Amino acid sequence: MRINDNEEIMDYVNLFVSVLICFPEVAKIRYDRDQEKLYFSFLLKDVTALKGAALEKKTAKIKTAVGKYHQLAKTKSYDFDIISHAVRDYLVLDACRDITSVSRSEIAFLIELFRLEFIDHIMVEKIDTAFADDYNWYYEEGELYRLNDKKMTIDEKSIGNQIVICRESGKVLVFSN
Repeated sequence: MRINDNEEIMDYVNLFVSVLICFPEVAKIRYDRDQEKLYFSFLLKDVTALKGAALEKKTAKIKTAVGKYHQLAKTKSYDFDIISHAVRDYLVLDACRDITSVSRSEIAFLIELFRLEFIDHIMVEKIDTAFADDYNWYYEEGELYRLNDKKMTIDEKSIGNQIVICRESGKVLVFSN
């Protein structure tokens, strides 16, 4: 399933914006149209405790849980991987997922896995107190896809091969190349 329809792309972009609003643990989301892959980036601090076998054990635990999720959901095939790379004193973990079989509930499950597994290391952007009530409503209700009047639109010419959605100083930014 290749996403060609602009309306479908915007549904996904709005979902990703909602994910960044609801889950401050996610630093960035990138969608690669050519590879049909999603990358959820998590930024970790205190990386000295997450070297080698300790990191492999935690990521293996997440991969196993995602595999069990798909087994229970009876998903025929899925593509999932965790890619890590260091940036200065931080560790970036990219959860790589194919777009063809990902669901809203799986995204929430995946983020919760990272939150629980890396609870002492994951960096969370502090939520502005003016937005805290809205955040609590989104989180408690689990309405990841409801942005109502905040929906965005993109025309055909502005959509590139990659869409990147990130959070900067409490604002969610969307880029396309």
